[in-house]
Amino acid sequence: MSGDYLHRLVAVPSAHAIRVLDREALKEIERLLDAKPGTSDGDRLEVLTTLVEHYEAEHEPVDAPDPIEALLYHMESRGLTRRDLEAISGASRAWPRC
Repeated sequence: MSGDYLHRLVAVPSAHAIRVLDREALKEIERLLDAKPGTSDGDRLEVLTTLVEHYEAEHEPVDAPDPIEALLYHMESRGLTRRDLEAISGASRAWPRC
């Protein structure tokens, strides 16, 4: 990685450059995921995740999913059926067809 993108971020005004720096930060975050809190790497991870979260919340917001759609996705991705959910919840009322 060329140079320290944290310092470049302050001096770079273009949206394209900021997206590039965001991708670089995400790569660095991935590298630091196992860093211990209170260490130099742990502190760097905390700062980077805070910066990326703020940037993404402002420039790439993600709407909350529809609760029913989220439940259906969760069930489908795990191979669960309505009967599985009924057994867990104790309910057996009508559900949307999957």
